[in-house]
Amino acid sequence: MGILSGLKRCGAAVFGGVKKVKDAVAGTAKKVGKAIASGYKSFSGQKKFEEARDKLEALVARADKLQKSFDKKSKKLHELTCQHIEAINSFRKRLQGQDFNRFMRLTSVFSHWTVDDINFKEASRRSTVKMGKIRDREELFEIDFDRNPILANAKAIFTLGFWTRKKADNTLKNVQQQAAVLEEEAAKLDAELARIRAICKSLKEVVDYFTGLHGCYGRLLDELEYSVHYVRSAYLLRDSHFFDGKFDVYYLPKRHLLCLMAAEKLTRIMFAMGSRKYLDSSLTLHETDVTAAKADFAAMKELQSALAA
Repeated sequence: MGILSGLKRCGAAVFGGVKKVKDAVAGTAKKVGKAIASGYKSFSGQKKFEEARDKLEALVARADKLQKSFDKKSKKLHELTCQHIEAINSFRKRLQGQDFNRFMRLTSVFSHWTVDDINFKEASRRSTVKMGKIRDREELFEIDFDRNPILANAKAIFTLGFWTRKKADNTLKNVQQQAAVLEEEAAKLDAELARIRAICKSLKEVVDYFTGLHGCYGRLLDELEYSVHYVRSAYLLRDSHFFDGKFDVYYLPKRHLLCLMAAEKLTRIMFAMGSRKYLDSSLTLHETDVTAAKADFAAMKELQSALAA
């Protein structure tokens, strides 16, 4: 038993040693094979080709990602822009259908005022800017070891690698040029997003101006209506037969006269606000009109201060 066990242990040790030698030889062979393959790829230019191929695939993937990101963000900004435009159109409709008619009705007891129609609506369209297309592989690759491996390797052998290496270098340079083009296109998308954001921000400001002005205008019309009722009551007390005559504004109390003057001025301001076109069909902001709206809002603030004094 002891001899048999010893023989088994000896056999196992020999087998283990042989296996280690075999594994070491195989590992060395693999390393040598890789080194030879790597050396051949450098010799033939395939290494540069593979670098160009990987770079192009990464460029195409990044271009697609950038375009999708732009489309998503521009869609959201378009929705916000449409909300602001719709709010501005709603103010126009309310001014035309209600507020101006109310002003003309109330002031008709003093004189004849008319306010022209505001009969247009604005609309917004979505940005259609697209990233410039990365040139096709067929245009960029002067040699292709993937699609024509036999031909490419044959040319490498017959030209000692000089011709294929040159073609691979040119291919890599072509792809690197497309990388620069991609950066330019990415900057173009960023600039367009910044422009749309600025438009959206400006239109939000116009909506805020309309909101403040319209609120002030409504309060002034309420006060003007009270003034008319007050003056009418005073006239009726003095002359019970007075119904359709005109009131003399110079007999108005100072506060009521100021209210009438402020309402007339603010009507002009609101008409100007509603008549302006803040965004055109080419998605271009009319900056002068936005600036004018800001000035009108400031004028309203001054008017409020004068009435409160």
